[in-house]
Amino acid sequence: MSFPPAAVAFVLLATSGGVGAATAGEDYGELLQAASTASNLRQPEYVDRATAVRVQADGMDEIPARIAVYRDLAAVFAGREAWADAAAQIGTALTLARPLGEPDLIISLYLEEAGHRYRTEDQSLVRPLLDAADAMISKLGRRAAWTESRLLRAASLSRDRQRHDHAQADAIYESLLAEPDADRFRIELHRARHTRFDRSELFTVRWTTVLGLARERADAAVEAEACDQLGNAAHARGDHQGAARLFARAEESSAPPPREVQTWLRVVTTYNLVDDRPRAHRALSAAAKQIDDRNPGAAADLHEARGTLLGRERSFEEAYRELARAMELRRRRDATRQAIPFARIAPMTSRRNTETAAELAAVRNALREAELGRTQLLQRQTAGLATVAVLLAALLGLAYAYKRRSAAALAIARHNAELRADRTHWQMLRYQLNPHFLFNALSSLGGLVATDPPAAGRVIERLSEFCQLALKGSSEDLRTLAHELEIIRAYLDVEQAGAGDTLSVRFDIAPAALPCLVPPLLLQPLVENALKYGGETSADHLEVTVTARRSADGATLEIEVANTGRWIERERGSRPR
Repeated sequence: MSFPPAAVAFVLLATSGGVGAATAGEDYGELLQAASTASNLRQPEYVDRATAVRVQADGMDEIPARIAVYRDLAAVFAGREAWADAAAQIGTALTLARPLGEPDLIISLYLEEAGHRYRTEDQSLVRPLLDAADAMISKLGRRAAWTESRLLRAASLSRDRQRHDHAQADAIYESLLAEPDADRFRIELHRARHTRFDRSELFTVRWTTVLGLARERADAAVEAEACDQLGNAAHARGDHQGAARLFARAEESSAPPPREVQTWLRVVTTYNLVDDRPRAHRALSAAAKQIDDRNPGAAADLHEARGTLLGRERSFEEAYRELARAMELRRRRDATRQAIPFARIAPMTSRRNTETAAELAAVRNALREAELGRTQLLQRQTAGLATVAVLLAALLGLAYAYKRRSAAALAIARHNAELRADRTHWQMLRYQLNPHFLFNALSSLGGLVATDPPAAGRVIERLSEFCQLALKGSSEDLRTLAHELEIIRAYLDVEQAGAGDTLSVRFDIAPAALPCLVPPLLLQPLVENALKYGGETSADHLEVTVTARRSADGATLEIEVANTGRWIERERGSRPR
């Protein structure tokens, strides 16, 4: 978990007074908002106008007023968590402040910029700023600023993803605590907030220390925050009763702490495990305000927790809907992870398309050459008419034969090009369908491993059969309908293992249809859509029927995939189902 360092609080305190003092100037706040959203070319215009407002309202000189405007503008960006933009504004203010020769102002700007840089990903930009501030602080003996600099340096060392120098950060905290007039409460709180959650024992010890100090100072907000963090640690240890007590104590505080998404999910899970349903409902309502479907993983956990709670209350229909929604969100999350196999398939598909394009280009060049030759031949025929009639007849016969050969060659070339395009289309479809079904099957298999291991073994066997059948042979060869039906039966067995009694399948296949040749994986997307949309529009039970027969004259194969779902009419502007 990440919290703003003490130096950021120091920054906000330093700038908030400037904003309040300038509100006497007309439209000062609007000018700051405009400057924070303007382009780089327009921003100086708004800064100039805001500076004029501060000069007029506060009686400041132009340079100090401009520095104050940039600090206030940085506070606006910080409120939006645009930390890099906030740091850039403080950097501009620092450039203006250096010629003024006011060391306290320069030190505060160094710390402000370092505080904003701390919140970005690159911690290497923090240390040079702190080094420059420390040099001035040591020379002038500014004790308060020295504490701010030390705390910020320790936080940066703990957050640096490349170094994670916890030993050096702990040494800084210990040196601050050893000072005679050290503010132990503030230092311990800062150290606890910047202790990584995966250092579980140390995390618990430090937040326990903060909890005791907060009780001594009667600081309700920090006491509630400490209870929340200790509840997180207890949940990670599996002490759900202890975690529930700590979470409840934090919520009952006069100043309950703001919670992040992951904390809310731990709170909901904890109350579910201890069967505290009223608190679980309240926690679910609070978590739902912070979680939406744009975060599929967290949203799936939220729906699953709600489904578990409704199941405990025996509201099985609602629980089923919540769990189904959780499964759908997890499938959406898994679909995004298919980018890796698709990225591997794309070069193969691209190479195939390139080869096809090269072949078509060769055909077009041959046709151009043939057309040119025919034109030259016609010219020679026209010239021969003036000399010998017999030669004219012979040339006309040769031209007619050549024209027929050219037309035949053109038809063959077009047919081959269309055949290559069709084969490329089926090959791309095959690359898309196989990984898609594999991820869905693994998602269903994950639930069966915990609840029904024998059924999970059967699903693995059928999944293996499906992969062998689907990948057998070349993607350019036609297959018999009997082979495709073996693939569909293996696919439906895997799907039925996850659906249970809510799905039944019926096959009505005429024996004469089995030897018919069909493109690879022709039936799989039809059956998959019948399951998906039929499941959405069937109340309790879904039945899927696959029918195949040959026409009376034997020239046509008729295949039908039907389900018991109902048809949904497409609204204007929406996509059809």
